[in-house]
Parts: sequence; C-alpha cells; structure tokens
Amino acid sequence: MKKVSVLVLVILFTISLSGVAQNRMPHLNFRGERKEFKHVVRFMFNSERATRMAKWLEESKYANALLQKNEEKMLQELDLVK
Repeated sequence: MKKVSVLVLVILFTISLSGVAQNRMPHLNFRGERKEFKHVVRFMFNSERATRMAKWLEESKYANALLQKNEEKMLQELDLVK
C-alpha cells in the first residue's frame, strides 16, 4: 500500500510540473522578452482630436461655472434658513 501511495504521489507531482511548464504567460516580475506585450496602439494627436478636446474643455468650463453658481445659491439659501 505504501508503494502504491508513493507512486501515485510521484505521478501527480510530475503531471502538475508538466502543467506548470506549459504555462505561456510569464511571471509578473519576468524581465525577458515579451513580444505579445510590445504591440501597443498609440493614438496620434490630429486636428480632429484637438477640436474635440477643445470643445469638451469649453463645455466643462460651462458646467463648472453652472455648478459654482448653483453652489452659491444653495449656500445663500442655507444661510437664510439658519
């Protein structure tokens, strides 16, 4: 019985090692070549994107001004209630 249990443990250990050896993803701290991670899409800054960004910034300025205005009103109303 002892021989069989040792044999089963050795077989399970070798199967688990072969499964770990076939793992394709490198460890997080691995410093070797990572060809699959080198292809990063970088967006170029063009005139269309610049106009969209300018428009968004302008809209956010209006939104911030509106929020400040509403906050001032709310603070005035709270001061009147007290």
